[in-house]
Amino acid sequence: MGYQQLLVLFDGGEAVSCLVVISGVLAATLLGFLAPFVPGGIGVRETLMVVLLSPSVAADSVTAMALAGRVSIIGVELVMFVVMTALVGRTFSGKQNN
Repeated sequence: MGYQQLLVLFDGGEAVSCLVVISGVLAATLLGFLAPFVPGGIGVRETLMVVLLSPSVAADSVTAMALAGRVSIIGVELVMFVVMTALVGRTFSGKQNN
């Protein structure tokens, strides 16, 4: 649903079928993760989203949606890295070596 809302935002308010968006994003994500030698399917997932969703939505809107989705995923991963690093560092700094 988030990707569909991004498409509505980037496409100027045109409603897009939820089923089309979900199936396109799902297929692109699965194939991106299955791509060998490409960490996290970066580039593959976005390209497949554009190819699969372009018949229903303008290609520039799909490209913006795919890139915004990738940036948000990377942002969440970075925040979790910082949080976990702080938690683990605090846990280990409290131990004493005898």
